[in-house]
Amino acid sequence: MLPTMSRIISIPQPSSDPCGRMRADCTDCGCDLALHLPDPMRPLRMLATCEACGAWFLVEAVADESEAVMVRLPSYGSLRATTVN
Repeated sequence: MLPTMSRIISIPQPSSDPCGRMRADCTDCGCDLALHLPDPMRPLRMLATCEACGAWFLVEAVADESEAVMVRLPSYGSLRATTVN
């Protein structure tokens, strides 16, 4: 089984962010994540990247809720380490 880290995160209410944006912190280093919207047809599904440590996450928000699910995507090194030859 591959190592993954997932958690439910709270989405700040629009009043707590001047632009009404969601924000999240990296589960590896605690720095702010950059959120990317690769598919405009699915605005609740985002990729999040950490410029500080290079971690990637899949984030899925819940419509009309203040929560989202965030799953850490494995790196090549972690996948390679779990591969049995």
